[in-house]
Amino acid sequence: MTAGREDWKPGALGRLRTSRADREQAIDVLKAAFVHGRLTKDEFDLRVGQVFASRTYADLGALTADIPGWVTSAEPPPGSRASSAGG
Repeated sequence: MTAGREDWKPGALGRLRTSRADREQAIDVLKAAFVHGRLTKDEFDLRVGQVFASRTYADLGALTADIPGWVTSAEPPPGSRASSAGG
């Protein structure tokens, strides 16, 4: 760790660049929100496109900030695409 580097200051995490894995994780959050009815198909499509264009943690955070954290670990509601897809 280099002393004085700007990215180690509080609040600077948002300016750090994301990885492909970070973007894939954000898409998983958006998928879960869509399955749970928290995003429309149009909103989901728009945000996924924006995820691919995102370069920083702040960019990704803005796209998932309104989605509760428990959504990604909750079971899909009965009758949803995900609950009936297993087969």
